[in-house]
Amino acid sequence: MSDEFALFDRVRVVTDRFVDDGAPSGSIGYVIERYEDGALEVEVSDPLTGETVAQFVAASEDLERAEIG
Repeated sequence: MSDEFALFDRVRVVTDRFVDDGAPSGSIGYVIERYEDGALEVEVSDPLTGETVAQFVAASEDLERAEIG
């Protein structure tokens, strides 16, 4: 299992693989589940309303850590 990202880490999508899911490259989300095979479930929310706009399973190479600030 990848230790690169922890549960609830803030991440940025670095690929356009998830455009059809509502999360183009540059979208900010949070890791909400880590799977034994290293896959990560990510949730992206609208920054104004907090409503979930995308939820998908990604590989660690699809993401980068997004620092707050």
